[in-house]
Amino acid sequence: MTTARGALLDAVMVLVTTGVVLSVLDVTFASRGYLVVGLAPVVLAVVLAAWLARVEHGGWFYAVAMILLYAPVGALVALKDPGDYVVPSTSTTGRVLGETPTAPLDLVSTLPPVVADGTVMLVPFAIGYLAGGTAAWLALGTRRPFVPAVPVLVGLAAAIFVGSSAPGSLLLRAGVVAVLCLWWAAVRQERVVARRPGDRSPFAQLVVAALTIGVVSTVVTSVLPVADATDRVVLRGRAAERVDTADVSDPWSLHGAGRRELLRATGVPRGTPVRFAALDQYDGTAWVAAERSPGDAAEGTFQRVGGSITPLTDGDEVTVEVRIRPGYRSDWLPTVGELTSLELDYTGGRTLIDQVRYNQSTGTALVVDGVDPRDRYTLTAVLPETRWSPSTRAAEIDGDQRQPAGRALDRYLRPFERLRTDPMQRLVTFMRYLRTNGLVRLDGASPQTTDDLGRDFLGARRVVGTPHQYTALVALAASRLDVPARLVVGAYPDRRGRVAETDVESWVEVQVDDGTWRIIRQPSYLGSRSIGPEQPAQEDPPATPPDDWLRDQRDPRLPDPAATPDAADEPGLGSALRTTGLALAGVLLLGVVLVPLVKLMRRRRRRRAGWPMVYVHAWQEVVDAARDSGRPVPEHLGRLAQARRLGTGLELARAADVAVFAPDPTADHAQQAFWDAAQAERRAVLAAAPLPRRLTASLHPGSLVSAWASRRPRGVPAGVAGS
Repeated sequence: MTTARGALLDAVMVLVTTGVVLSVLDVTFASRGYLVVGLAPVVLAVVLAAWLARVEHGGWFYAVAMILLYAPVGALVALKDPGDYVVPSTSTTGRVLGETPTAPLDLVSTLPPVVADGTVMLVPFAIGYLAGGTAAWLALGTRRPFVPAVPVLVGLAAAIFVGSSAPGSLLLRAGVVAVLCLWWAAVRQERVVARRPGDRSPFAQLVVAALTIGVVSTVVTSVLPVADATDRVVLRGRAAERVDTADVSDPWSLHGAGRRELLRATGVPRGTPVRFAALDQYDGTAWVAAERSPGDAAEGTFQRVGGSITPLTDGDEVTVEVRIRPGYRSDWLPTVGELTSLELDYTGGRTLIDQVRYNQSTGTALVVDGVDPRDRYTLTAVLPETRWSPSTRAAEIDGDQRQPAGRALDRYLRPFERLRTDPMQRLVTFMRYLRTNGLVRLDGASPQTTDDLGRDFLGARRVVGTPHQYTALVALAASRLDVPARLVVGAYPDRRGRVAETDVESWVEVQVDDGTWRIIRQPSYLGSRSIGPEQPAQEDPPATPPDDWLRDQRDPRLPDPAATPDAADEPGLGSALRTTGLALAGVLLLGVVLVPLVKLMRRRRRRRAGWPMVYVHAWQEVVDAARDSGRPVPEHLGRLAQARRLGTGLELARAADVAVFAPDPTADHAQQAFWDAAQAERRAVLAAAPLPRRLTASLHPGSLVSAWASRRPRGVPAGVAGS
């Protein structure tokens, strides 16, 4: 092979191998502009090396030229800032030199695919300039056959290290680079025609080339041992920009008793929640957002957002427009599902996209310096499957997901740990225990220390806690029972997309065996009845210890999550004297005309309620009819016990319990059919009463007074309040 042809081949191989190395970043960037940025300096280096290779001491001139040209060429190619008269300014060249060390950090701190623009473009530029530039001189300025492959392989290691954690076709690309380098070294070796005494034979030199490339390749493949992304060492997620989640605002502070509007979200499908924050780490005092989600790799860190985001799961895609209202004060940016893009409507002073940090694993976003109450933005997202079923199996739990700081709760969970079932069924049994024995306090603070959730809640004589404490307890208990879980704060918008502070709620999310996270809302685990701010829990009987309660179950290995608690396990509802006194006062205050009118309005309000309240209200109509006709039924009893007291409606009560504790809402026609059946049962109860009672039932204020005396909160299912 002639010298000219050999030089041309070397130049082509430098470009080809460097191009394959840069293609490793194909998954990382949103467009292929990075290839142009990375290969442009390689072309310059090949031309410069071919010229200076003919000059005496050309290597020194080449090294000096490449050092001096790095900043101006980087300003032109990577930052696209030519300056005046196509001569980069000193500030731009200084920016290239100053931002090159931090550019990899910016790249790995941004969720892929990254927009091919700005500082991050210094990464492919530096790889191409250093790896391709060094290979160009070693190929055109020296005769050593295998040496030009070394910087190419080092560049491959660098590209893998800063690239995406998704394996993609990295093994294929690495194999192509290795084969090309070996073939290139063999061809260069053949050019050595005349050998001086003492030189290695062509075969020996080829063996040395293969061994050298093998050693370097071994170092590279230690970064990429297998196709599994979880075993590969990458910079993304390990050296990314640190977000101090300890200083962010508490998302539960958005919850309040007023109707102050927090935001409006247009385009959210009915039944889809708006997520504020996912708290995935328990630190011994409360659930907090982890800097790195337990059990997750790069996706579990808060990273910058590029032009688009590749979702982790499949689902229907939606477009949502969000408008933050003045009442919203938080560092958490409301999101829906798994983001695929985020576009902020910027006007002076509002949040910039560079201030957003998104955790892909939890589907939540933070804003550096907090969300501006004037923010408006449009997001696209996919909606993964979130419906939970007790029959699903839990994912394999990671050590950190067991929340080691919550081990103090184990002493109270031992009866459930001993169950001979899978972890999810243990959790289902535990939630049923809380529903059966627990009381819900609808006011007050919600501390979450191990003492608050253990000794003073689950281990107390009376199991009493706020709804938010119930969520914190169930999430921690699930983790200790080997079900990966986290606490999420969010809201379900109304039909107009509005979210008020009273709409803010918390729920538990558990990870199932397909890797997705499923939502368990509060009706699945809240206590059997609620108590008001002035009603002491001491009036209620103590909770049944877990060991005794489990022995009373028919088959504790196969718990029924939709079953209603037994009447014997249900606590009482308050003083009978107080109820009687209030009933007498109501008789005196309510007029003959006012009582029927109020009952009519109540019946219409109850019918308009959705799931599960329509079932609660429908059965309450039967109970109220019995009470007004002179057959009072204790309010503290469950529906089945009430039906037995009435001697009728047992099947209706069972149907109500099944519907109330079902994991998913029932169909509208099923709700209407149940309401009609309950109304027929109500008329039958009235018809069975003596004639005087039947005539005065519509005027009797007993059910109105009883409802007020028992303080049944509106919006809480019967399984939560007096079921």
